[in-house]
Amino acid sequence: MTISPEPKLAWYKDDELLEVNDRYKITKETLGVCHLDIIRVEICDQAEWKCVATNVFGHSVSSGFIKLSIPKHYKKPRFLECLQVRNKFR
Repeated sequence: MTISPEPKLAWYKDDELLEVNDRYKITKETLGVCHLDIIRVEICDQAEWKCVATNVFGHSVSSGFIKLSIPKHYKKPRFLECLQVRNKFR
């Protein structure tokens, strides 16, 4: 099965056009399936996300909201001593 004409896809984060970079990867599969992968989720990714598919017959929008939940007791790791590289071949 194919989709004809194939739609043009645009991804948005809080109504701003998303630029694909090393954190955001768009993958097209067969049968018109497409998805967005967020490689490293950050607090700034908490937003409304939309995908707009457009062809000569019109457009379709799919959207969702990502809400990040950080536990209240979460703390960044604290190292007690400086990290070092050790050569095990000495």
